[in-house]
Amino acid sequence: MLRHLKGVLVLAGCTVNTIVCFIPLILLAVVKLLLPIAAVRAFLTRLIMRIGEAWVGVNSMLFDSANDWKVDVRGLDDLSRD
Repeated sequence: MLRHLKGVLVLAGCTVNTIVCFIPLILLAVVKLLLPIAAVRAFLTRLIMRIGEAWVGVNSMLFDSANDWKVDVRGLDDLSRD
């Protein structure tokens, strides 16, 4: 039961995070599309990138907080780079 509650909370958090990041991202993208000034467009590009990075960071934090599993990878010594 607790796992299902965690899943619902993570899904709700990701949904809210997506909405919160999506709205300013789209608005800034439209402004960037309409403005011909290169310096402003470059600034808006950096701002849009930061919003995207924040979106990914918050989602990653939510997923990490819900999972308490560990990954144990073995047998990498025999792998070829090709």
